[in-house]
Amino acid sequence: MLSIMSKSPSARPTPHIVLNTIWKVEADESYHGRYGPTHQSCYIAIRTVDGVGEVKVDKTVHILRKNSLLVFRYDDMSYYEPAQDKWDFYWFEFEGSIPAVPLSVTVETEPYADDNEIMEQCFLSLSFPSEAAYVSTLFSSLLLRWLRGYEGEDTVEEGIIGASVEHLINNPEKCPTVSELRRMQVWGKEASESFLNGSLEFPQRNIFLKCGSKMPRSCF
Repeated sequence: MLSIMSKSPSARPTPHIVLNTIWKVEADESYHGRYGPTHQSCYIAIRTVDGVGEVKVDKTVHILRKNSLLVFRYDDMSYYEPAQDKWDFYWFEFEGSIPAVPLSVTVETEPYADDNEIMEQCFLSLSFPSEAAYVSTLFSSLLLRWLRGYEGEDTVEEGIIGASVEHLINNPEKCPTVSELRRMQVWGKEASESFLNGSLEFPQRNIFLKCGSKMPRSCF
């Protein structure tokens, strides 16, 4: 008899993805894609198989090489084209929630031996309604597999939590209130660290550039 348990210390949800379209592209230097605002809410994932591509998302130009991954919102893209004489890639259009997937960041991923086989299976099967859910699940698994081991920059919330925990460890007698923690979520990591260190007593106007010229009442 054998009874063994495996338990996650920090369980996380899988992406909920509805895969709509897949393009399989083998582009040469004549290939150019230009986009203006499309007002589409879906996401795009580009997985480069060979060659080098160039994609402009927001104001950043991304150079995509073999085995790279770039995920972004459709409406944020300006253009995409080969950066050299060849660019082979898969283009996935999907909707849903994608926790832990970095947006508009070029990720150099570890290749797996069956990557191309699974992408080809997704491509060939997506047009069959009975296979749509299975293909979405396959693609979701591919995304998570490509991103295993990826360590990106902390989010604003993660940075604030880290600064708060460090402050509590070093200053256990001075605990931030719930109201102060709410303010710090709006201020950002740098201003929050200044507040915790005592060098910032009240929020300054330049902290709220994204909120406009006036300080929002929700910050107090």
